[in-house]
Amino acid sequence: MASLYPSDVAALVVFDIWIGNWDRGGNIKAAVVSEHLPLFLAFDHSHALLNVDETAGGSIARLGGGSLIVESHPFYGRATPDMLDKWVERIARMDAGTVAECCGFGRPFRSVGTETQEALGIALAARAGDLPRIVSENKAKIQVQGHHGNR
Repeated sequence: MASLYPSDVAALVVFDIWIGNWDRGGNIKAAVVSEHLPLFLAFDHSHALLNVDETAGGSIARLGGGSLIVESHPFYGRATPDMLDKWVERIARMDAGTVAECCGFGRPFRSVGTETQEALGIALAARAGDLPRIVSENKAKIQVQGHHGNR
């Protein structure tokens, strides 16, 4: 799959590292035999963002703490270093206002109040800036160790 969708695979690895999504395994749909119909979809962030830890506050603290949360991922060892670097740089360049806008609804949403939304935006903006270091310090776990083909 990584050879068919190299940018998508790298983007998903970096995005999941950024949001702390540690349950990616069964949440991918990709077309691997129909070359005329490229399809690569990832969904379900139930174990990310405010659900990284047992509480929203704990999740925000972990996301803002700058450590690798995603210890295993179906695409660790399959994304190429150049594609990983591209996506790390792309997310790291996002300004804090954009991240805050994506995290905030301007009103409570379900059980998430505006203060929690704002705190999540701040933590994710900081984490975006930390992504180059997080990925660099964990290269041995994240990057290609050899050619894996379509596994």
